[in-house]
Amino acid sequence: SVFWVSANGLMAKLWDSATSNDADGTVTVDSLSYGAQVLPAGDIIFFGGEIIVVEPPTGYPNGLEVVAQKGGEISAYWGYVGTITTLDWLEMTICDSQNNCATTQENTYTTSRMMSGQSETTHGETYSFTLKVCNAGGCNSNIATNSATADSMVDGNPTATQMQVSTTEGIWTVSWAEYGDTSDVAGWMVCWTDYSWFIPGDMPSTCIDAGESTTIDLYHPSGTGTKTYYFVAVPYDDKGNVNNALPGTDIILTHWDDTIYDSDGDGFTDDIDDCTFIYGNSSKGNDSNILLGCTDSDGDGYADTIDSDPEDSTKWLDEEGEDCDKPLVNDDCIDISDAENEDEKKKDTEDDSSGLIIGIASGIGGLLVVVIILLVVIMSRNKKSMSDETSIYHQEQLFEEDQNYHQPYVEPNAHNMHPSISYNGQVGSDGYEWLEHPQGSGIWYWRNQAGTQWSKHQ
Repeated sequence: SVFWVSANGLMAKLWDSATSNDADGTVTVDSLSYGAQVLPAGDIIFFGGEIIVVEPPTGYPNGLEVVAQKGGEISAYWGYVGTITTLDWLEMTICDSQNNCATTQENTYTTSRMMSGQSETTHGETYSFTLKVCNAGGCNSNIATNSATADSMVDGNPTATQMQVSTTEGIWTVSWAEYGDTSDVAGWMVCWTDYSWFIPGDMPSTCIDAGESTTIDLYHPSGTGTKTYYFVAVPYDDKGNVNNALPGTDIILTHWDDTIYDSDGDGFTDDIDDCTFIYGNSSKGNDSNILLGCTDSDGDGYADTIDSDPEDSTKWLDEEGEDCDKPLVNDDCIDISDAENEDEKKKDTEDDSSGLIIGIASGIGGLLVVVIILLVVIMSRNKKSMSDETSIYHQEQLFEEDQNYHQPYVEPNAHNMHPSISYNGQVGSDGYEWLEHPQGSGIWYWRNQAGTQWSKHQ
């Protein structure tokens, strides 16, 4: 049999009279049987045997949520129920309120769709999503639908009027009155800077949230000299959309000192506060990313912008940007017990190293003591040897010299056996002073300097 299959999987039988004798590669279809119609783009498929009927899919989309977000963006999320096969696809249709629709075929791995507020949506327009799972046999009858209205601005054109600003010691008090339809207003933002602007879109980003109030106190910024500061109060809605506006009032401020202020009053002075005009209590992070004084919704110390889960105080980010539910150690997500074990291992290693160093030092010290003792013994022996040689030399020289310089002989007794230092001898050619005492006794004494003690020659 010969079938035509469309691009979306629809099939139509063209010819079913082929036999085994018709296997010459050519198939002729009588166009008159089909009213000379031209077939749309598709595939010609040959089948042999029985045709198997493809049943519609058993799986279908479920839990479709369509949400309007800030800036006109619309996001859709969904899941699937039942069995989804590789032959199935997702048919998605998006229509505006004028029933202008666009239908696309997506693979069944798709579980979300985002419409850009810049290029795909219009403020105030409602967009409807219709999802169903289909295959060549048809579509599942369970269809998911939902819709949302694009929101990119505060409705009703509300404005702040009668704006005033006064100053006291280090503080501005800004006040204003609401004007216009405020039904879409969730709160007011007060923005200021030290220059004026002439296009609403150029409004400064230095702002603080006043909530639903129409007055707020601001700390003066630090600086020097005299400057004029310009203020504006603008509304925002529940999506976070903020209207732009031109300055509503201004004030001249003279900086009399270099005092560093805490503009948002969160305890972090302006010179270290990463969110100068937003009250916050964040104080943690890793070496490469620490934010001070920013919003910390879950109170874990990590600013929402660097927190993997701003609503869960047990999770944050490590240096690699991975989820972490344990204290950071050296910028890594490590269980504190593991960190303590690492510290203990490091301490043990240091202790082992210290013990090894002490042992080596002790060994070297002991070796040095042995070497010193050996050197002392050797030097002592050398000195004795040299003394013996000197004595022999001295004795030989004495017998070659004239003997006329002997002291007069005195009968030896216990008191005059050792010569007095006042005795004078004869300086020999060796430079030493020699004395025979008692004279003619054959007992010689020497010294190397007059007036010093005599030493007996051995």
